[in-house]
Amino acid sequence: MTYVKPGLLRYVLPAYLFGGLLVGAAVPPMQRFAAAHFGRAGYAVAFAVNIAMPVLVISLAAVYPRLGVVLAGTFLATLVFLITRGLNAPPLNAGWLRSLLGQMGPILVVASIAYHLLAAGTVAVLRPFRRVGHPPDPKACSCGYVLIGLTSDRCPECGRRQTVPRESALPTDP
Repeated sequence: MTYVKPGLLRYVLPAYLFGGLLVGAAVPPMQRFAAAHFGRAGYAVAFAVNIAMPVLVISLAAVYPRLGVVLAGTFLATLVFLITRGLNAPPLNAGWLRSLLGQMGPILVVASIAYHLLAAGTVAVLRPFRRVGHPPDPKACSCGYVLIGLTSDRCPECGRRQTVPRESALPTDP
C-alpha cells in the first residue's frame, strides 16, 4: 500500500484549475492547426474533449486519490475549461453569453459526466493500492492504542489480544 501525503492537496486543486485553463486556452491554436493540416477545425475540440480532459482528470485522480477532492477538482477543471473557451467568443455583447452557453452542448454535458465517472473509477481502482493519509503504526493496535511498554498481550483500550513481539512490547531490564 502506498500512502499519499495529505499536504499534497494544496497542489492538486490548483493543478485541476491550471489543467482546465491550459486545455481550454490550447483549443484555438489547435483549431488553426487542425484547419490548416486536416481541413477540419473541429478535430481540435474533439481532441480536447475526448482525450486531453480525460487524461487530465485521470492523472490527477491517480496522484491524489480521494473521492471528494477528485469530484470537486473535475468540476473545477471542466468549469475553467468552459470559461476559457467562452473568453474566445466575440466581445461582451448579447451574442457572447449565447456563444458561451452554445459551447455547453449536449456532447460537453455528457463528457463532463464521463469525466466525473472516469475520475471516480480511477479512485475506486486505486483504492486497494494507493490512499491519502499516513501509514498505520506497526506498534499500535487496530484501535490506535500504541502498545509499546505493555506487560500483557492484550490491548488496554479495546481488549484485543495482540501479536506484538515481546521484545518490542516489554521494557528491557539491564
